[in-house]
Amino acid sequence: MNIHDLEIVKRIDRTKDPIKKRIYAAKELWRIYAIAGEITIDWDLAEEALAVIISENTNKYQKMGARILLDGYFGPKEVNNMIEEVAVVTERNDPLVVRWRKKIKKRDDVCQGCGSTEHLEAHHISHWSDDPVNQINPNNGILLCNKCHAKAHPELSEEFFNT
Repeated sequence: MNIHDLEIVKRIDRTKDPIKKRIYAAKELWRIYAIAGEITIDWDLAEEALAVIISENTNKYQKMGARILLDGYFGPKEVNNMIEEVAVVTERNDPLVVRWRKKIKKRDDVCQGCGSTEHLEAHHISHWSDDPVNQINPNNGILLCNKCHAKAHPELSEEFFNT
């Protein structure tokens, strides 16, 4: 067992959620088989995994498992490209949401409301809770400063935006 493998075992052991432990272990087994060249793409399974990721009716564990399968087949970058306009994410710190924020900031560069370059935040045009299908679609985002962002969300307190 090498240092990398020991770190993986430690990470799995530190995980408190028993389902996530199994998912992380499966991910490492998948990685080992992929390195050994023992994986061939099952297109029906890949299609099913993609359906799980874009569904509003699957839980985060199902999405994690499907993502592992697709990442193993196609690589994480290609999977991100495949699903960015249709995936349904459940957590705001999901890597796809982080990627969405970076794309919006890179594309817009300044606040689209007032032109400010200070305290910039990515804003969902069609709100996060109202439109789960477009949560990570770059066409559903604009860059706003925290003051313009607060104006776009009058239902939330200004403290939420640190204005």
